[in-house]
Amino acid sequence: MSDKSVHERIKKEYERLKKEYEELPDSMLSVLDKTILNTATLEVRIEDLSEYLHEHGYTEPFTQSPNTPPYDRERVETKTYKDFIKLNQVNYRVLADIQSKMVNVTSAEESDGFDEFVNDK
Repeated sequence: MSDKSVHERIKKEYERLKKEYEELPDSMLSVLDKTILNTATLEVRIEDLSEYLHEHGYTEPFTQSPNTPPYDRERVETKTYKDFIKLNQVNYRVLADIQSKMVNVTSAEESDGFDEFVNDK
């Protein structure tokens, strides 16, 4: 884990992600700001959980009674880790879709019409 506080690490990741999408119009960036912040937060939390799980393992011994032998069950952190990864994939998909749509709009504006003509046939 980093020596920086969680807040500092989230801020640094947020700035990194914001820079990746800086070519988007300001109006679009303001709409995506919360998604970028959530993505940065999840990235830091996933990193921390990954380190924890690497150190402690994905399962833990569990028993419901002193009379039964323990069995391995998934740690709560493991489920949280998997949930965060899924949420982050959705966030990245949203950001990538918006970015590709903006690139397509930009390239369509710069197009001479030949590709559209060929694709329509």
